[in-house]
Amino acid sequence: MLHGMLPVLPTPFTEAGSVDPEAMAGIVDFALASGVDGVVFPGFASEVDELSAAERTALLKVVVNRIRGRLPIVAGASAPTALESISHCREALANGVRHVMIQAPKSVGTTTEAVSAFYGEIAAAVPGIEIVLQNAP
Repeated sequence: MLHGMLPVLPTPFTEAGSVDPEAMAGIVDFALASGVDGVVFPGFASEVDELSAAERTALLKVVVNRIRGRLPIVAGASAPTALESISHCREALANGVRHVMIQAPKSVGTTTEAVSAFYGEIAAAVPGIEIVLQNAP
């Protein structure tokens, strides 16, 4: 079970605007040295919407390689559709990340039934993944 402090790691960019894997490694090292209980990447605070699929995966791999199983990692897997969230979940699992954080998109609606069906579809499609529910204003 997740517990304690799990910060959302920011995405470092170079002056030219590309992602900076070396700086990402430094951010992970700083989090580890600060005594966190786990990390979250990518999240809304990571400017995830600015990342391509390849950048997202490359930086998640940096996080996984730096953590080396010492702490839990929660991969952000929110997306406009359940199919896209499922893809993010599968990518996380393929990289050894068992926990994902997902916010149901506004298009799902606000009824308990609709939101439950959204998360249920993801859980059924990706056995073994543990979903952390997210709600951001």
